Amino acid sequence: MTRGHPISVDHRVLPVAIAPVRDEPTHRAERVTEWVLGETILVEAVEGHWLQGTGPDGYAGWTPAAPFDRSAVDARDWAAAARLRSLGTALADGELGRLPWGARVCPGGRAGAVELPDGSVATVSSPDRIVAAPAPGTPVLAADLVRLAKEWVGVPYGWGGRTELGVDCSGLVQALFGILGVALPRDSQQQREVGPDLALPIPGGPVSEAGDLLFFAPGGEAITHVALALGGWRILHAASSNGRVQEDDLSEDGPLRQLLIDSIVARTRPLDA
Repeated sequence: MTRGHPISVDHRVLPVAIAPVRDEPTHRAERVTEWVLGETILVEAVEGHWLQGTGPDGYAGWTPAAPFDRSAVDARDWAAAARLRSLGTALADGELGRLPWGARVCPGGRAGAVELPDGSVATVSSPDRIVAAPAPGTPVLAADLVRLAKEWVGVPYGWGGRTELGVDCSGLVQALFGILGVALPRDSQQQREVGPDLALPIPGGPVSEAGDLLFFAPGGEAITHVALALGGWRILHAASSNGRVQEDDLSEDGPLRQLLIDSIVARTRPLDA
């Protein structure tokens, strides 16, 4: 996607809680994803008040440029120093108000405080909701993944969302694995390529293990949905038909069970990638 006037390669750090990302530089365009505070964005072009960039997951789009003016850090230094991640928590002071799930921050120099990309230091309301990013190669337990996943039950469905303020199916999966140090791409079709292929769950046959991903292609066409397996026939997913994140048991009778079972086309295990 090439529009606007190319500029020199430039990385900037997002200093606001969430930036909506659209497929065209207009508020009427489709919201395709969102970027979260502290993420480093590769800026590729500017058109009027809009900035075209690519996020850490390689997903590109347009967002208003003005919020980036508040960033007061060098992108390279920030990427190396921002080793803390938010599990979603309010801030007790400052203008930001809240750190969404996945926000990247630095230690603030005092207990319970974090440094933000605008150079300010704020006090976290729930310090236990700030965790260190896992070191590369740190083993990930499926039990930890499931425990965190259950925190999302009830979060509203939001197309293009990646946080607890609203999330879509692949955004949920990306956010859960990402907080544990497993980087997944943005779309369900891309996520399907991560990890080994496993036998499809079938009634009376193989079932999923906790931490597996199930991919769905209604009508046998392109993959349009992904769910996290909780073990057996239980899944957790964000579906527009549910309007929220919820658990479903595919062993229970009902139209949802048959619809989902009939449309499963792949099962993978990203933790074994």
